Amino acid sequence: MPMTPKTKTESSPEFIHTIGALQRQSDNCYKSLELLKREWNLATWLSLTEVLRRLELSIDPSQYGSGTHKVAVMNLGRAAEQMRRFCRQYAKNALCAPSRFRWSTRVAAECAAAFEVAWNYFMFCIDFPAWHANLYSAELVDRTTIRFHSGDSELARRVNAYGKGIRPLNTIFAPDEGVLPPPTQQLRKLFDEALRSSRGKGLLGVNIGHTDRLKAALREMYATRLSGLFRRYQNISVGTYTLGQFRNFYVALLTLAGAHEHVCFLWARVNRFPLESAVLVYPRKKLIRLLSEYSGEESTIIEAILPDLTAGAAQAQDLQTLPLVPLASVPLF
Repeated sequence: MPMTPKTKTESSPEFIHTIGALQRQSDNCYKSLELLKREWNLATWLSLTEVLRRLELSIDPSQYGSGTHKVAVMNLGRAAEQMRRFCRQYAKNALCAPSRFRWSTRVAAECAAAFEVAWNYFMFCIDFPAWHANLYSAELVDRTTIRFHSGDSELARRVNAYGKGIRPLNTIFAPDEGVLPPPTQQLRKLFDEALRSSRGKGLLGVNIGHTDRLKAALREMYATRLSGLFRRYQNISVGTYTLGQFRNFYVALLTLAGAHEHVCFLWARVNRFPLESAVLVYPRKKLIRLLSEYSGEESTIIEAILPDLTAGAAQAQDLQTLPLVPLASVPLF
């Protein structure tokens, strides 16, 4: 007969011992990963590239900006952060030159295996602490499989799923939950200009073309969008910078990422997806200069904000919250 799920306080010492043994086993899951035999910054870059590859495969262009897209980014961002932690803690403590960042069939297999382990381990990092805190109950399905149960009611689980965009197929979304509006005619022309001046770099890379005018237009668009989210109290201090300065910083970050991402998408319409160029890699000084240029803020303000959005320097569970990842001892992003 199947056992009744039990919280930790309801469990016998033998059951607690069994759960503890499986937890210790899960903590060693990284040891079989071939990806971690590589230099830590190369392994990190490969992990980020794998996550972007999966995002491109899972989302249809018609779903950009939709609830489905947001949930995919959230979930993949969590797996990406776990992969980054594995790479920084357990990969070779050596650096690989960014010029050697390359994708191949062999690394694709290594990354796929690492992703599956990281995704499952991330869930373990939620489930085991919740069981120890008596928030979840657990049952043994077999000697190596645990099924966790949350204490939420069925209604609470439905509400939680609805908030994450997991909804019936016939759900009618509100206007602000739909896909992003199409680019204006001006932006289309500027993206076409950037695409025409872009050139292939090997089989899986692209050198992005002229984007100065494009970035200027994107900066204006993102500034307008974010003004609605940062409507008041621009002078509030959030440490060594103000809320208004952070908004300007984020406008600049969205400008750099938005131009790059959409040109890669357009390139992939007639070429292979540029996996080796999908992750933006900047030396720290260049990134600070560009963010200062497009934000209008002094470089000292940019340097003050960077640690708060850098994985490993700030506490967060996903790379949606912390979009900057160090790839060197003197960080490249």
